[in-house]
Amino acid sequence: MKHFPLRLFALLLCLLGLPTGAGRLFAQAANPAPDKVYRIAWHNNRALFITENDEGALVVSERNNALKQFWTFTPVSGQPDTYYVRNTASKRYIASCNLTPGGASRIRTTPTPTPYHVARNPQAKAAGAWYFSSTDCDNFDKPALSPRGLNKDGASSNVITWPAGNNNVGSYWWLEATDDRYELRPFSLGSQAPYAVVNADGKTLRQQADGRLVWSESTKVDADAWYFERTGAAGYRMVHAADGRTLNDGATYTVEEGANGAYRLVNAAGALTIDGYSDFRFRVLRSALARRLQIYDLPCVTSDATRLLSLRVIDDKTGQPLKFDAQNGGAQGYTLFTRSRAAVTRGDTVALEAKLNRLPAAGAAAFLYFDWDHDGIFEVVRPLALSTAMQTTFVVPRDAPLGSSRMRLRITLNGLTDADDETAGLVFDGVLNVVEPTAVSAVRVAPRAVATYDLAGRRVTQPTATGLYIHNGNPTILQRP
Repeated sequence: MKHFPLRLFALLLCLLGLPTGAGRLFAQAANPAPDKVYRIAWHNNRALFITENDEGALVVSERNNALKQFWTFTPVSGQPDTYYVRNTASKRYIASCNLTPGGASRIRTTPTPTPYHVARNPQAKAAGAWYFSSTDCDNFDKPALSPRGLNKDGASSNVITWPAGNNNVGSYWWLEATDDRYELRPFSLGSQAPYAVVNADGKTLRQQADGRLVWSESTKVDADAWYFERTGAAGYRMVHAADGRTLNDGATYTVEEGANGAYRLVNAAGALTIDGYSDFRFRVLRSALARRLQIYDLPCVTSDATRLLSLRVIDDKTGQPLKFDAQNGGAQGYTLFTRSRAAVTRGDTVALEAKLNRLPAAGAAAFLYFDWDHDGIFEVVRPLALSTAMQTTFVVPRDAPLGSSRMRLRITLNGLTDADDETAGLVFDGVLNVVEPTAVSAVRVAPRAVATYDLAGRRVTQPTATGLYIHNGNPTILQRP
């Protein structure tokens, strides 16, 4: 018996567009193993993986070891193809998907183990991939009956509830066996990635001329810049960007989660503590080039069911408002609107109105931000009274440069207040154009009187006979009264 040469077999697989590595070729053949770690890739795009974000919600993200996208599957005793799906970093489990299907049915994690039926459906268009249905869903183990399952929302990166079934390929996933490579790193590395180090009271870390460290009030423009360098497999040192001095003579730290979404820098001596503060946030600073080119940060937004229905910015003296009216039920997540721009003049009081589809959940807050000096940094912030119909006014600074700049409306549930902070809600960016005042006043035109003429051009008060007349400039058949 002649054996088919392995090299020719591999060549045939390449010609057919199939993976040639044995591990990848047969990766979907076995059930999830309790002693392995997996990434969960979306069926429609294997470069997107289920990730737990900082709010405890599930989204899909590209491959990144600094994100929480590593999962274990613990079999549930006595229930075939049923597992507790746990994130290796947060130690939390994927919560139930027994929610009304739709964009508002965002899946979260929970500290409580939640059993999930994880199986393939031979009849599905996504043959070989897996569907995830929590066992509190009807027909969770009968995929032909379209049980509720995990799905990537078509309008966002959120993982939501949607029927699985035979045809809904967006509700199927691939399992990629891997090592647990999660690395808690809330910053990028290198001198080209400067940060302000911020404590729990919002003050930033500043280095004095003699090397002493103090906490001070500062803005994104004048804050001291720090950057991070890798020193080992998971160690980092912090460097003062202005003079290259390393923190604590080059001490190496690892990163741990702190309180309220902050982080700690830890080594054998314990957590780094500066004047009583050991929980820090790392706020991205803008380079001089980015400020000169007026480059804005794209905010990271995790959307919920709140939608922006409309927004108006009106300066009565210019008559050129910003008018936004959402389509398809309202805007969610992040919106950059440039179809109309509000023309405003220095020193004017400008009105803003915004309408929402619902009142956000308790604990939400709304803010307005302005970048009057055109450097890509929102240096002015104003809290807004949150309601479904918000109204406020603001004054254009008398020294505002002429030209276009941005304003930002931000509604969030996560307690963070900076314009560029992660947002659990929605963000709307609009354009304000500061212009020179003009002496032109709005002209009111009186309505034109409606007149009727016969075909000879004579004006008539009322028709003397039924026939064709010119009424209000249009040929019209009028009847004699």
